[in-house]
Amino acid sequence: MSGLCRSPGTASTRSPMKIRFKDRPRRTIGRARQLACAFVGAMVLAFHPTDVSAQGVGAIRGVVVDAASGAPVPAALVRLAERHRAEPTHDDGAFVLRNVPAGSYALTVQRLGYSPQTRTVEVIAGDTVAVRIELQQAAVRLGPQVVTGTITSRAGEEILSPASVLSEAQLERQLSTTVASTLDGTPGVSVSAIGASTGRPVIRGLGGDRILVLEDGQRSGDLSALSGDHAVAVDPLSAKQIEVVRGPMSLLYGSSALGGVVNVIREEIPASIPEHAHGTLSVQGESALRSGTAGGEVRTRLADNLAARVEGTLRRSGSTRTPVGTLTNTDAQTYGAAAGLGYNQGATHAGISYRYYASDYGIPGGFVGGHAGGVDISMRRHALRGEAERHFGDDGPITARATGTFTDYGHSELEKNGDLGTRYDQRLSTGELLIRHDSVGPLALGALGVRGQFRDIVTGGSLRTPSTSDYNAALYMVEEFGHRALRLQVGARYDHSRYTPRGRRSINVGGTLVPIRPRTFGAFSGSAGLLYAFAPGWRVGSSVSRGYRTPDFNELYSNGPHLAANAFEVGDPELRQETGIGTDVFLRVNRPRVRVEIAAFRNQLDDYITATSRGRAILSAQGQPLFQYTNEDAVYAGAEGEVEWNLTRTLALDITVSHVQARFPSERQRIPVFSFTETSFDTTFVPASQYPSFVPPTNGRVELHHDGPRLHGSGGVRFAARQARTGDFETSTPGFAVGFATVGYRFLRRSQFHTVTLRADNILNTEYREHLSRIKEIMPEPGRNISLLYRLSF
Repeated sequence: MSGLCRSPGTASTRSPMKIRFKDRPRRTIGRARQLACAFVGAMVLAFHPTDVSAQGVGAIRGVVVDAASGAPVPAALVRLAERHRAEPTHDDGAFVLRNVPAGSYALTVQRLGYSPQTRTVEVIAGDTVAVRIELQQAAVRLGPQVVTGTITSRAGEEILSPASVLSEAQLERQLSTTVASTLDGTPGVSVSAIGASTGRPVIRGLGGDRILVLEDGQRSGDLSALSGDHAVAVDPLSAKQIEVVRGPMSLLYGSSALGGVVNVIREEIPASIPEHAHGTLSVQGESALRSGTAGGEVRTRLADNLAARVEGTLRRSGSTRTPVGTLTNTDAQTYGAAAGLGYNQGATHAGISYRYYASDYGIPGGFVGGHAGGVDISMRRHALRGEAERHFGDDGPITARATGTFTDYGHSELEKNGDLGTRYDQRLSTGELLIRHDSVGPLALGALGVRGQFRDIVTGGSLRTPSTSDYNAALYMVEEFGHRALRLQVGARYDHSRYTPRGRRSINVGGTLVPIRPRTFGAFSGSAGLLYAFAPGWRVGSSVSRGYRTPDFNELYSNGPHLAANAFEVGDPELRQETGIGTDVFLRVNRPRVRVEIAAFRNQLDDYITATSRGRAILSAQGQPLFQYTNEDAVYAGAEGEVEWNLTRTLALDITVSHVQARFPSERQRIPVFSFTETSFDTTFVPASQYPSFVPPTNGRVELHHDGPRLHGSGGVRFAARQARTGDFETSTPGFAVGFATVGYRFLRRSQFHTVTLRADNILNTEYREHLSRIKEIMPEPGRNISLLYRLSF
C-alpha cells in the first residue's frame, strides 16, 4: 500500500518484475490522490457511527437439522442481514446470536446440498428466542440472493432482468483460472481469449467494455476491455458468489454496460460481525495448464462492532498443453493480497479495504494480429475502497450509502529481448452516493443516486495513443410500483463525460486528416420493466431500455502500432456515441423440483463502434491488418435458457442453450486490400463482411449433477455449433462436443468443513476450436485437463 503514497518512478524497459509506474505530471497525481482521500475521509465523517438502539437487546439461539433424518446440520451459515451478523452452526447444529436489538428480523440459513430457508423471528429485549430450522436436501438451486442489477439485495426470482448465479457447489465444480472460464457455459456467456490468462466474458455476443466486470459492485479499474491481450485483474479463487445479469445495465452502471454485468462477490469489507474467526483455505491444480493455485481468506471479530478480513492468493501456470502440442509462451504467475475492516453498529455500517493484484503472463505469437515472437506482459493494480451506510427511521425505511474507490493500474508489453513496446498507466477515482427508500404509498421501493468518476491515463513505448484524462458525472433514479403479484420498475439517468487528450496532432481517417481535440458527451438512459407472478413459482417479465456508450480514449485517439495485438490501430476523433434500444422477454419458474429461465432479446445498436475495414483500406503487409474504429449500425438478437429438473431429491438434470445472431443492416460494400512485397504492390477488392466480428455460435451444456450433503458430482457434454457468419479477418469454425465430469466429497473434522473436488474437462482429448479464440488458426483449445480442488472452511 505504500506504493500508492510514494512518487511514481520511471518505467523500466527490461525485466517485467522491475517495471514501475511511469512519470506523469505531479499536479495530476496529487489531485487524484487528494480526491480519493478526501472522499473517503468525508464519507467516514458524514456517517460517523453512533448507537441509535435504545430499545434493549436480546438473543437468538437455535439448532439446524436435516428435515428427513433429524440429524444436526453443521457448518450451515446463519445470517441476520438487517444487523450484519452471521455465524456458522457447530458440530451439533447449534448457533447463537447475542446482543441483537429488539425487533423483527429475517433469519436466513444456507448449507451446501440443501435448499436455503428464511424464518421470521421476533427478538424481545432481555429475552432469548429459541428456533429450530429444518433444511430439505435438494439438487436444484433455489433462488439465491442477488445484488447485481438491482437497488437492493433480493431473491434471484425477483430480479427484473435475466440473471444467473454461480455459488456453493456449482462454483466449486466450475472454478477455473479466470472469471470468464469459470462462467463458461452459463446462459448467454462465452469466452474471448488469447491463451489461458486473458479470458474475458462475452454476453449475448457483446464484449470489450460493453460488458462490465465488477468486484463487490465496483469497477475493477483495469484495462482488460481495450484489447484481447489484456487480462482481467480479478481472480475468482476467493469468490463467494459470481452473478451475471444479461441485458443493458446503463441505468445503474452508466456508459459501457450495454451487454450486461458480471459481479464477483467477496465482501472484501466485512458486511457482518462473526461470533468467531472463520474463513477458507483453497489449493487447486490443473494438468493442461500445468498450474498450481493456493489462497485463503480469514474473517474475525476485532471488537464487538468491528470485523476484519484478510486474503492472499498465488497462481502459477506453464504453457498450455493441447491435443496437437504445447502452446508456447502462455505461462503465467499471478499473486494478490487484500485486507478489509468493517464496522457495524446499530443502523450504521462503514468500512475500508485495500487490494493488490499482480500478473506476469505471456501472449503467444504466430497468428493473424499476433506478434511474430510473442509478447510478455506485466501488470500491477492497487485498489482502495471505502463505504458507509446508514438506515434512518423505524425499521430503516430510508437508507443512505456512500462509496468511494481509487485504483492505480500499470500495464507493460515487452519484446522478447526485454525492450518496452507498449505501456499504460491508469489512475481511477470514483465516488457515489445512493439514497434508497422502502415502501412509501404506491411506491414499493426506490432510489436516487449521484456518481462521479475521474480517470487519468498515461501511455508510453511505441504506442502513439496520446495520454488522456476524462471525467464522468451522473444522476439517476429508479422507482418500483406494486407489492404482490405485479411489479413495475421505471428509471432514468443522465451522464455527462469529457475526454481531454494531451497532444494536438492529427489522425489520417480514410484519407482525411482529422485533428485530435477534446470531446464532450451527454446522454439520457431509461428503462421500464415488468414482472408478473401469475401462479405460485411462475413469473413472466419484460423490459425495454435505452442505453448508451461513449467512445473510449483509444477509439478516439489511437494512431499507431499496439505491440501485443501486432495491429496498427487508428481511431477517429469525430466518433459518435453508441445508443442502444434493448428489449427482453423472459419466463422464470422456481418450483421445488424444477427451475427454468428462458429469455429472448433484441438489441438495436445505433452508431455501434467497431474496429473494422468496412469502407476503409486494409494494410495487409505480412498479414498485419490496419484496424480503423468507425461507427456502424448493428443488430444483435437471440435467445437463451436454462432448465434444471430435480429427478430425485439429490439428482438433477441441467440443460443450457444460448443463441445470438448479429449483423450490420447497411448494404454490403467492396473494400480495397493492399498487399506489399519487396518488389511489388498489388490491390484487390473484396466484399466487406456483413457481420460483426467475434460473435459466438449457438452453444450450450447438458449436465447431470448430484448434490448431497457429503457427496456431489456431475457429468455432461459442452457443445457449440458451426459458426459461418464471420466478420472481417475471421475464419469459420466447425462445431464440437466435449465431455466433462466432476466428483467431490465433503466431510467435517473438528468443526472444520473439508471439500475435495476432482474435475475432468475434454475427457476424450478432443481437438476443437472456440470461435472467439484469437489463436484458433495456430492451436486448438486445451486438451484433457484434470483439476483437483481442496477447500477447507472453518
